[in-house]
Amino acid sequence: DDGQKAMLKKAYQNFINLDDNSPLIREFENFKNENQYWLEKDSLFEAAAVENNSEDMNTWSQRDQNVFASANGDKQRISELLQTEDEDGDNVVNFNEFVQFIADKQQKESKEKFHAQGIEIYGDCLIGFSQKDFWAHKSAFYPNYEFGCEIGDGKHSCWSPAINFNDLHGEAGKLLYEKFNLYFKRYDGVRVDAAWQFINPLICEPEYINGQPAFDDKGNKLGHPISNQPQVANNGTYIIKDIILKAAKDNNVSPNKILLEMLGGNSYNSLDAVKNLGPQLIHITRYGSEGWGRVKYYESHGENKYQNLKPGDYIIGPGTHDDYSLIEQSKSHDAKGRTGYLSQDLHLNKHELDGNEKKLAGAIFAELFTTSNQFATLPDIIGSERRINQPNTSEGNWAYRTSQDFEKQYFSNLAQEKGLNAPDAMSKALKAKHNGQSSQITDKLDKYASILRENGPMTTKDADKLYK
Repeated sequence: DDGQKAMLKKAYQNFINLDDNSPLIREFENFKNENQYWLEKDSLFEAAAVENNSEDMNTWSQRDQNVFASANGDKQRISELLQTEDEDGDNVVNFNEFVQFIADKQQKESKEKFHAQGIEIYGDCLIGFSQKDFWAHKSAFYPNYEFGCEIGDGKHSCWSPAINFNDLHGEAGKLLYEKFNLYFKRYDGVRVDAAWQFINPLICEPEYINGQPAFDDKGNKLGHPISNQPQVANNGTYIIKDIILKAAKDNNVSPNKILLEMLGGNSYNSLDAVKNLGPQLIHITRYGSEGWGRVKYYESHGENKYQNLKPGDYIIGPGTHDDYSLIEQSKSHDAKGRTGYLSQDLHLNKHELDGNEKKLAGAIFAELFTTSNQFATLPDIIGSERRINQPNTSEGNWAYRTSQDFEKQYFSNLAQEKGLNAPDAMSKALKAKHNGQSSQITDKLDKYASILRENGPMTTKDADKLYK
């Protein structure tokens, strides 16, 4: 981080010495104009953090905590913060705006490069909000409540400041629109994290011990559900249709490129609000059981709202960035509970799946290919045990990177029966659709799957050398 900041500082010094007529200067001014809703306030937050020697606004002076408590803001204090300098003598607001400009510029250039290769990119939009959002738009939030979820043993965890659902036609609605408007400008599609919270939210009041937020031994910020939960079921359709889908339309993004994660405890009662609106629903098989969460379950017919869905209404995978890796899942104590329905649905030998982590992971992958829309995280595809994110912890998250020799890593793992062996998964899925019977196609797929399990050349380049 220090090295990155040093490079940005050097770039900033070069930038502020450019001629006013420089194309980069004009591009920067356009960026500020296009992002004025959030950019200056975010940068003012950084200035206040410097003034108070802390990124945690709860430790700031009361005046600085409430710069935007009124509609027009504390203009005198805003004027003072605009002049704040950091330890290097650089204007904090200007430098932060420059950093955001560079990040936005690089993102746009990356998007163009992906498009040149026929690849679309999707943004992962958190439903939560930061302290910066809360500080800059206080009327859009409940003063003391946060989004939350049940974490077991009757405990609940708090995530982030909760949007004020009584203000959807005011500042809260505007903040939501601008949040999604920015995502749809930057990405071809968007995954909406915990989308059920916008429809049937679970709002919690944080718990405190001796005036400090309470945490459990796993790092979860603890809270308890408020007695009068917002009744926004009727407004759920409004949030999806008139805020999220409107922002998508304004940026020419198709509704079917919006992925709504429906995994939480309240997601069951959220389906009516999104039915027939166009977005896909995300489900995962990690919680799969005989009665819920298996692919076959979603496509069956019955009274349950999760049923009667058809392929194309949803996209399904073994886990998201917040979940255990597929390898971890296959090793877990409840993995045996999945072998029953997997062996039944895929016409596999249950005894071969019991206690065999590799075969179980292969069956979980194969289950995904029995439906038309599936996804998997990169670590699972490659065969890594690494998790992308451990919820409610700050160490080691969002740091997963594939190695430069990822191709060798992938094929080496396949030889150890780890990772996505696509021919094997497709063969098992095709056999499942024909009561376990083989065909010429599955015989060929089994042959290719077997080749991928062999020790041999582990890169395309090495294979070309061997067989040419």
